[in-house]
Amino acid sequence: MGLICLAVSNWKVLPLVWHIRIFSKMIMHGSFANAHKTQHSIFSTFTTSSRSPMWECDFMGHKSNASYYSDLDIARSDMILRLLSSGMARLSKGHAPRAPGAPELKGKVFPVLCASTTNYQREIAPYQLYQMETSILSWDRKWMYIRTEFIAEKKGKLEVCATALMKVVFKAGRITVSPEVLFEASGLLPIDEEVRATAEVKRVQGLERIQQCGIANELT
Repeated sequence: MGLICLAVSNWKVLPLVWHIRIFSKMIMHGSFANAHKTQHSIFSTFTTSSRSPMWECDFMGHKSNASYYSDLDIARSDMILRLLSSGMARLSKGHAPRAPGAPELKGKVFPVLCASTTNYQREIAPYQLYQMETSILSWDRKWMYIRTEFIAEKKGKLEVCATALMKVVFKAGRITVSPEVLFEASGLLPIDEEVRATAEVKRVQGLERIQQCGIANELT
């Protein structure tokens, strides 16, 4: 009975649980082949919640730095599936219009995490509830930059406990799929010129923020 209680209280770090968490997102939000059409905007924020079991904590008695990255896998996958799965499905099936001279995509379009860095600001206590708020910070011709904030209640108010920045590329075999191509296939690029200009300003500001934070070299 003691072993069962121990396993239940630390279920998050048991073998294969990470895989179950990932695949449950794919089932919930639609696989690449059966993706639903999204109604979100490019800069929408997506929230997932979790707790840190005792086996995920370090000798200081709080959530270990290494454990943040398995949570980031879940948060990033949740955002990509909810925001971009329809575009990935269309591009994978060849249903999206192709620009003149653009290479033909062969195989499924899939995301690849190429780099990540995390700034730890406050501790997360054992079994404390926290939220991960994930959104696209910016992009260029090749890379998409995704930001996740870990937020927990501290002294009666919500505080940012850690901030992570990830650099992701989308591939179809050996071919790189530009983020803008994926956005267009997902129906996310605004038609209105004024709205599109506003999105471009936010994109440029995001790239400038990456440079100003001094973490650009960590993501190369």
